[in-house]
Amino acid sequence: MFNRNALITGGSMTYVAGHLYHHTNEASKSPSGFQLLCDRVTASALHTSGEVSEQPKCHPGTRVAILNELNSWGAALVYEYPVKWLHGPAGAGKSAIQRTVAHFLQDQGLLLASFFFFRADPNRNTSANFIATIAYQMALAIPQTRVHIEEAIEKHPFIFSSSIWRQAQYLIIEPLLLVQQESPFDIGSYPRIIIVDGLDECTDPDKQCDILQALCRIIQEIPIPVALLVASRPEHHIRSAFDVGHLNKLSSRIILDNSYDPDSDIKKYLYEKFYFIRDRHPMKSSLLNLQWPSPQTIDNLVAKASGQFIYASTVEKFINSPRHNPSKRLDIILGALDAGDRRVRIRSPAHLERLFQLEHGDVPRLLYDLESLLNVEGRDQDIRIFHASLSDYLFDRSRSGQFWIDTESTYADLAEQYINRLPEWSDIHHLFMNNADLFLSKAAATPGLQLAIQNCNFKKLISLRNPYPFGLNYIAPTLLDVVIENSQFANANDVFAVPISAYRHLVEAVIQVYFYNVRLKAFLVVINMPFPWVSRKRNHVFQLSREDIETEQKLGFNFSNSVEVPPLLGHVASLLDDPKKRSFVDKDQYADIAVHGLDNLRRYSGSSASEIFSRLLPKSSIRDDLTESIRNFSCDCPHLISPALQEAMEAYNARLPAQSMIESESYGDRENPDLGIDTGFYHSNLDAMPAVTILGLFKKEEVTYTQEKSGVKIEHAKDQEGHGQGCCSCI
Repeated sequence: MFNRNALITGGSMTYVAGHLYHHTNEASKSPSGFQLLCDRVTASALHTSGEVSEQPKCHPGTRVAILNELNSWGAALVYEYPVKWLHGPAGAGKSAIQRTVAHFLQDQGLLLASFFFFRADPNRNTSANFIATIAYQMALAIPQTRVHIEEAIEKHPFIFSSSIWRQAQYLIIEPLLLVQQESPFDIGSYPRIIIVDGLDECTDPDKQCDILQALCRIIQEIPIPVALLVASRPEHHIRSAFDVGHLNKLSSRIILDNSYDPDSDIKKYLYEKFYFIRDRHPMKSSLLNLQWPSPQTIDNLVAKASGQFIYASTVEKFINSPRHNPSKRLDIILGALDAGDRRVRIRSPAHLERLFQLEHGDVPRLLYDLESLLNVEGRDQDIRIFHASLSDYLFDRSRSGQFWIDTESTYADLAEQYINRLPEWSDIHHLFMNNADLFLSKAAATPGLQLAIQNCNFKKLISLRNPYPFGLNYIAPTLLDVVIENSQFANANDVFAVPISAYRHLVEAVIQVYFYNVRLKAFLVVINMPFPWVSRKRNHVFQLSREDIETEQKLGFNFSNSVEVPPLLGHVASLLDDPKKRSFVDKDQYADIAVHGLDNLRRYSGSSASEIFSRLLPKSSIRDDLTESIRNFSCDCPHLISPALQEAMEAYNARLPAQSMIESESYGDRENPDLGIDTGFYHSNLDAMPAVTILGLFKKEEVTYTQEKSGVKIEHAKDQEGHGQGCCSCI
């Protein structure tokens, strides 16, 4: 009989003649530790799996510098920094680099293990089997560790339910330590690099940090050199893990930014891919020439890629579709580029917080989960978009759906916020000047924007001088000009009549500073004439004193210091030309300025001075003193008369008889009483004007005779009432 207290498990039993026979079944044996380990391996995460190895690697001849750096680092026996963190935005090419390096290190016998996370694969987006997968590869790469790994699993059957660190202790650290104690081996002859790719694609951020800490402790606690190459997006929690503790001391970072010149690699990639399309595409005969596409097109595609290989790769695959015409497909891409050509710049967190009146630190907090799309480096550094195509996506309603950004309402909000803060925030003045046309031409005509413009405190705005009146000369007129000319407000002149009037009233008050001084008034009038700005600023033509210039700079518009034409000028010119305004400059005042200027012109030579007076004379009234100045200047300084000034003087003199004509009833002809004009007046003036043509204003009805006298051709005529009329011209 058998012991009633015996426990028999497994197999089968047969009772024969009082005897119990136990038959064992090999298939029913408990699985070995290694079998349990294999059951926990995520095979698709290995670099040799079809899911990973069939994905693109670095295109030949690209990424040369970074690949050389990583390969040299991996081949070293001693590591100053045994942890390398390769990071960059989505699409920067991190995984392609990792796959390329993994295959290189495997060929060199240096790869200990790899794990490629992938967000869309439920087997590869979790940390559950991470340590088991690394331990399995270590058992194959260093066979001496296999028995110890099996023993650990058999001794701790629930090890795979333990924490990541506990699994690392039993399945990686202790097996390596035991092997080293039993028979020290030359680590130089064994693999020693662990590659982890896409760490940010593990769904649990806490587990991502646990993996980093576990791998860091592995490197610290084993007596043999093991190194780690990990790649991820620069997520905040991963960055924080690398910023502190032992991981910070043991690691160095490789940032996939412009320092590795990705544009050159992308251009090389595109040129070679397009060559392949021209050479082998089924519809290659549809391509117009061997230069397709043009170098400019390649450059545009490279610029749009923003250093991201995924964009170039996607474009190439789209164009290379065998069922479509590659030329037409490229045109689709280029059309999208043109439609999405929006140069987006995001200001610093500090700037945005002040603009939108947010609390300190609000912007980084709001953008916390977008670090894979946006580079938020520091409080005072501009936020950078990693992908230029992101704006195309967000501004295209058909693509972005619920994430669509209405550009018109967004520009209206931005313009409203900036206009509200213009009077008090000097740091945004140049920014507003450079972007006012962009903001206001694209902004929707919203009630909020209309109210911001109507309520703008122009008085406070124009009081800002730094040192010149930037608000008066640039900001206020730019705002009003863009609103009137380019905004989407209908009847903008009427809608914003009040702020326009308020601004011009303030401008007119400053104009009076110039009108109290003859020289400054002349300077202001000339400044508003349409010819090159530098010529207009020739203040010494009008003999401005030092005191005049100081007054103009401190109390006036400071035109004498302006290096470019200020937007204010159009508003000043309209006030000078408006007869209803007290700043109106009539023909007599232009004549005063011309007389004053011609006297000074004798002491100043230059084409700009002649140009000034060639513009003044057509606006001047006919006056004896100006006529005398012109005659004297012509006689005394013929070398200073430019062709333009000569033409203007002739045109001025041609106006003399037309304006000075006196009817025959008042004055008879001194030489011929039947001629209804004062020929003595004409002779006295025309003798000094040998190149002038003078025409009468009277309507000729009947020419009766012609008289030539003193080189003057005088044509007589009579109107229907018999009154004498005449017309004179030089011959």
